[in-house]
Amino acid sequence: MNKKKMLFSSLLMVSVMLSVIFGHVKEVHAGPMAGFDYQNTSHYEARYTRALQVMLLNYDEYTQNKIAFNGGADGSFGPATEKAVKHFQTATGLTSDGSCGPATWQKFYTKLQSLGVSGSWVNFTGLYPYESYSMRHSTGSTMTWNSYYYGYWHYVE
Repeated sequence: MNKKKMLFSSLLMVSVMLSVIFGHVKEVHAGPMAGFDYQNTSHYEARYTRALQVMLLNYDEYTQNKIAFNGGADGSFGPATEKAVKHFQTATGLTSDGSCGPATWQKFYTKLQSLGVSGSWVNFTGLYPYESYSMRHSTGSTMTWNSYYYGYWHYVE
């Protein structure tokens, strides 16, 4: 065994022993929606973009049509999603750049209406008259977020 492998094995063994002696490694939890990853046409992850699209489907008629008639909540951040984000940003007093960063995520969060706790989930809905399940946030140890689309909950973070 070469020196690098021995060193790595030794460090791994020491870290396991320390976690047993001093307690378990602290779990990482999903934070507030404002901490979601930045999304735009040149950089996006399908799970975050799908959540964004679900919230746009539940915001107003313009954003609903932009998403519904251009692929739905498919997780692809294309021109229709960008236009819907710009519309949302303008309507809520944000700078309209078409990118979904912390301020836009936070604004979406403040626009969601809580339906209360059901089991281990806090359920959220969109604005009237476009309300339906939009998001849910675990109250358990994982604190995960999910978005609801076509009868399924999709993992976000």
